[in-house]
Amino acid sequence: MNKKYYLEITKFAEDDVDSILLYFNSHFFNPRINENFLNLLNKQIENIIINPHLYEVKLSRNTIKIRVATFMNYLICYTVLEDEYRIIILRVFHQLEDYENKLSI
Repeated sequence: MNKKYYLEITKFAEDDVDSILLYFNSHFFNPRINENFLNLLNKQIENIIINPHLYEVKLSRNTIKIRVATFMNYLICYTVLEDEYRIIILRVFHQLEDYENKLSI
């Protein structure tokens, strides 16, 4: 029987998404861009919840193994806490950002 994983989104990840949406609002004049971005983000997060090991471990910080899921030009950095059946979304980055150095845990 498969256990259900619980999702936690850090304040850093929430702030990342807010910054991305603000960027879209200030540079594009199409209100559907934000809606499309959020829909794709949510679909990818749903995929992660269904199969947390879908994406490989890309980094390790201390004892935390960080997986990276991609969508559009963005990266969702997350970790899976097996013993607690928890998925923690750590950050959301644009693919051109130096996410390896920005992830401080």
